[in-house]
Amino acid sequence: MGSFAKLSRVVRAVVVEHGETTRDAVVRAFTRTLAYHEEPADLSFDRTLRDDLMEDLPAYDKARRDGVRLLTYTLTAEGVDAVADSKGKHYQIQLRVTGVSCDCPAASRWFRGAVCKHQALVVHELLFGADVDPEARARALYLCGHVFGDVLDIGTRLAEALGLLLRWDLAGKVPGGWRATGLGQVASASGFDLLLVHQVAGRLRTAGKSGYREIALWAVDDFYADLRERDRWRVAVSAWLDEVDVRQIKLPAKYRGDFEQGLERLAQVCLLYERAAQSLGHAHLAAAARDASGALRYGVAPEVVPLMGLGFPQLRRARARYLYDRRIRDVSELANADPAQIADPRRVPLRYVTDWVERARQIHSARAVAAAHRGGAPAGFDDLIDRFRPDPAAERHGQVIVPEKRRRKGSEPAGIYQLRTACRPRRRAGAPVAPRRISATRLCGRGASSHGRAPA
Repeated sequence: MGSFAKLSRVVRAVVVEHGETTRDAVVRAFTRTLAYHEEPADLSFDRTLRDDLMEDLPAYDKARRDGVRLLTYTLTAEGVDAVADSKGKHYQIQLRVTGVSCDCPAASRWFRGAVCKHQALVVHELLFGADVDPEARARALYLCGHVFGDVLDIGTRLAEALGLLLRWDLAGKVPGGWRATGLGQVASASGFDLLLVHQVAGRLRTAGKSGYREIALWAVDDFYADLRERDRWRVAVSAWLDEVDVRQIKLPAKYRGDFEQGLERLAQVCLLYERAAQSLGHAHLAAAARDASGALRYGVAPEVVPLMGLGFPQLRRARARYLYDRRIRDVSELANADPAQIADPRRVPLRYVTDWVERARQIHSARAVAAAHRGGAPAGFDDLIDRFRPDPAAERHGQVIVPEKRRRKGSEPAGIYQLRTACRPRRRAGAPVAPRRISATRLCGRGASSHGRAPA
């Protein structure tokens, strides 16, 4: 378990699970992991990070003899950039999660893969220098945990991971141990890189009042490390949020499917912004991040997201905007609409609108049945219907959808099943029917093997 990303995930999980914990409890939990049993070693905390790390960087002694010194350093979204002076020549050093690089001849030509003296000095100064900013030191520690984690003792890695969680407010200090913070719980549940969670929290603490477009572009800046790739995505996302036809957007990826997958990932980053803002007590930023997530996913303004979230067939960006301009804002207004007054022969045919209204009425009636069955729908249920796709996400709100034939006596009402079927695309008349998948059990009998052949 070399990197801090994996090790800190174990630490965060233990702290979040126990609420308050001690170092001994963290050590016991770590010794029960598979990574420890694959790489067993004595867990001792008697060595400092300087002693443990610098013994594996012999080039640092040469850097001191040659008078190499650190000139400047800059924090970037992907790591730390530094400039080192060596006998009047300046060299660029980049510290990243994937490694440390230098543009000197020794690192780029002669000793590729080895740590040169400029890299060793920059690592030492960022971690142990007297005039280094605390944020730069913490970020350098996280990056070095990825790069040099394999040469560090397990006790050193564990101690520094705990210290890093405290510095970044992912864990709090209590007498005799640590406690979980709200931001730490968000980081533990998100699955994102720890540095990304820290950058998101840093933006939110100094953001002030920001709109959904700003947060969507923040997500681009935080997610894409390469500068040129980031610029391409910023231009494409800005056009996407302006509801420009995707055929007129210069895509930052080769295929449209890759572009759509990238938008989905950015929408997930915006949801991370929302949860982090909630944990920090910024309700207005949480609402803006929620709007940014929907806008990125569907390519429309937040007010049109409730219509796009229905997922009805043939209801895409232009037609959702068409409905919104005619004061159809959500599923309730669509269910009460007159298809003949909304339809347009060129833009929105009558058969499309009739189908949408019918589906909206099914959802509306299913919601009423569910509310009557439960004595009142949950608070988040109406928001789920009106804003997002009422499909598998309903299970997160306690609405388990059970098909009609499989529903046991006393389980969910038929209205919940209607809620899902209302959003399913219907097969057109004359369209081919997909072949049914027949299991090996039905084909060869109940005793059939997994290869489709019945045992002798």
